[in-house]
Amino acid sequence: MKKIIGIILVALVFLGVAHSADDNGSVQATIDRWVRMWNTYDLREVEKLFCHCDELSYFSSEREGLIRGIDAVVEHHRGFGFEPGESDRGTKLWLEDVTTSDFGESCLVTAIWYFERPERTQKGPVTILLRQKTSGGYEIVHMNFSNYQLR
Repeated sequence: MKKIIGIILVALVFLGVAHSADDNGSVQATIDRWVRMWNTYDLREVEKLFCHCDELSYFSSEREGLIRGIDAVVEHHRGFGFEPGESDRGTKLWLEDVTTSDFGESCLVTAIWYFERPERTQKGPVTILLRQKTSGGYEIVHMNFSNYQLR
């Protein structure tokens, strides 16, 4: 019994450390949450990660035109099948070649995104502009996706 309790305590300490590392408000923690959002199709995370401001803008790789405001960004993700709560859709999104430029209260992240579907993998550049929230941490105020044309 003592061994089981010890294992549980070690697990709780580890989870606590991992949890606080994820919640530390860093740019990387925000990007990691965004990647997780895509891999779990959790619509609740869209509302948590993106700015609730008039300046929020989003260029999608899946449609033409500028998407503006949190309601439109939420609806755009709903169109991909996002729902409140996590689910496994058999797809995987990840980033490579990530660069981060810190400008004090804002941060610019550039990367190559990959989206693996059962039938094919898409990829392309993404630019993410984040700003510090007054409550701490970062929120996304602009995203711009493009697709590389694979031959």
